[in-house]
Amino acid sequence: MRIELAKNCRDLAALRTFLGVGSTEDAQGMLAGIATDSREVLPGDLFVALPGKRQNGAVFIEDAFRAGAAAVLTEEKTRADDARVLFVPSVTFALLRAAGEYRRRYGKTVVAVTGSTGKTTAKEGISALLREKGSVQYSRGNFNSNIGMPLSLLSFEVSDFWVSEIGVSHTGEMREPARAAMPDLAVLTNVGTAHIGNYGNFAALQAEKAEITAHLSPVGAALVPAEVPNAVLGCPAEKIFHFGSASADFFAEKIVNGEKGVTLDFTAQNRYERKICGLSFPIAGKIGVSALEILASVGVLLGLTDDEIMRGVAAAGKKTPRFRVLEAGDKLLFDDTYNASPESVAGALESFAHRAGDRVRVAVLGDMLELGAYSEALHDALGEAAARSGVSLLVSYGKFAAFTARGAARGGIPASNIHIFGKDERERLKESLPCLLPADAAVLFKGSGAMRMNEFLLVVKEGTI
Repeated sequence: MRIELAKNCRDLAALRTFLGVGSTEDAQGMLAGIATDSREVLPGDLFVALPGKRQNGAVFIEDAFRAGAAAVLTEEKTRADDARVLFVPSVTFALLRAAGEYRRRYGKTVVAVTGSTGKTTAKEGISALLREKGSVQYSRGNFNSNIGMPLSLLSFEVSDFWVSEIGVSHTGEMREPARAAMPDLAVLTNVGTAHIGNYGNFAALQAEKAEITAHLSPVGAALVPAEVPNAVLGCPAEKIFHFGSASADFFAEKIVNGEKGVTLDFTAQNRYERKICGLSFPIAGKIGVSALEILASVGVLLGLTDDEIMRGVAAAGKKTPRFRVLEAGDKLLFDDTYNASPESVAGALESFAHRAGDRVRVAVLGDMLELGAYSEALHDALGEAAARSGVSLLVSYGKFAAFTARGAARGGIPASNIHIFGKDERERLKESLPCLLPADAAVLFKGSGAMRMNEFLLVVKEGTI
């Protein structure tokens, strides 16, 4: 992982102050970027030696210096007489502290996005939307961890809007990045069951996501789903705006789904009275509806006109990272392999049902990870959802493949159309998959990132060249 530092972060003495390690006469000069992998270090970089059980970044400090690193941030007491080595008790906390200091000095309007699913879609869409109002900096790719998120902030040049994504998967992870971002608008896309195995129960998971609302700026507001009660949020009721139901502050109506996506009318009520008709998004179903509700709500809350929201939403639709559609001979391949949770797979299946049209629907589904004691039941429910969405052929892969298959059979998919591949049968699946797919099929690929479902898509794609 490597980022180019923003201009206001490149002075080494200033960055030392941000990091909480002070400034000395020996710590002079300008930095270029920050790298967490010694193999990515460029001359003038700060190398961050991340601690780890499998691999400790401190082992690669000499490699970083040979590559031209101007300084090193580490928790290890090494090179004690070298002013270029910056010692901190916690590398993660130091980066979050630096990001927070930088945000407080230079951030104008900061939007922070979190949630169980849809974070990246919302972040990308909001960044496109806000370009209608001013200059925007936003976190790239999946830089949303307690390392990636502060690195993103430190790369942001001064602009009208900063859009940051925060991802958490364990209790206690939200507080420090939320403090660093100190959002003027906190957006909670949803609260689902992603990573629920790490939390133990839904209440703990919801509380962790809601923690972002406890760290708003003095003028900040929170945009949250209608089903999230105010009681679990960490800010006063007057700062909270809900979306997603007819009684909420913002909601959609006259929803029309089709092969090209979703079109709807957006209504703002209670503290705002506005209606914007004919908004559209290229993903049908709940995913698209939620994206439009969030984008239009953000536009209203941040002062965009109706015309600016219309143009911004249209631009956002062109940037969505979800549902890339590829042609492979006579087949259509739907690439939604980035990650998976019960809610995101259900949403993908619903969208897939609209986009597939009259084609035979095939789902190639890998395990959803980090569900703990809920794994078997949630995979069973996934199979049933696949059947309900009109999937007529299921390829199930992973440790919980049999449970997905069981739910699919109960939902009505014939046993002859259900193919199970265990977690150790990866190569057999690669060999078998092209032969399992019927002609003119629409094929959805979905699973947790660690399942590497994109590799199966490529097998099918490359096999048709």
